[in-house]
Amino acid sequence: GVAQALRHAVRRLFADDLNGAIDALAPAVAEEPEGADLLLRRGVLLREAGHWAEARAALERVVALEPGRAPAWRELGIVLDREGDDGAEAALRRAVTISSDYRALVSLGFLQSRRGEGADALGLLERALSASEGHLNLVLPVAVLRAAHAGHTTLDPLERARLEEVLTIRGAQAGLDGGGPPEDAPWS
Repeated sequence: GVAQALRHAVRRLFADDLNGAIDALAPAVAEEPEGADLLLRRGVLLREAGHWAEARAALERVVALEPGRAPAWRELGIVLDREGDDGAEAALRRAVTISSDYRALVSLGFLQSRRGEGADALGLLERALSASEGHLNLVLPVAVLRAAHAGHTTLDPLERARLEEVLTIRGAQAGLDGGGPPEDAPWS
């Protein structure tokens, strides 16, 4: 049944077999084709595996079945953004409206930033930073957007401490390969 398929899918995930997990979930979805939770899980697995069209179809079905489900809107927005679909912003905004979901706030914030909408991006990322109690991955982008938008940056004590941690980590990473900068998109 459904419970057995879910257990098998989880075992496949623990074995780093994403496609196996998708296959293992199929009998559960066949048994409960209108099961929004199962479809959401399937959509996330498909997204993670890079099966964008199938992920989109599963997630669109979830939001049709349960339009108040913020995680489904978030995941759909992420897929649409990856596909370059203009509907990504609306889906992510819907997720943020339903629930101040951290990942939705971050995804929408970075989408706005890429579009050059710095003030909107900054507001969203500040909300995410606040909700996450200073998540390290957001401290630096928020500081950079503040500086770009306002010409300066003001950090509260927690943000300042987190930024110092980020810079220490980045410095250590740079030192690992002989002193060059870390090789990732925000830094290179």
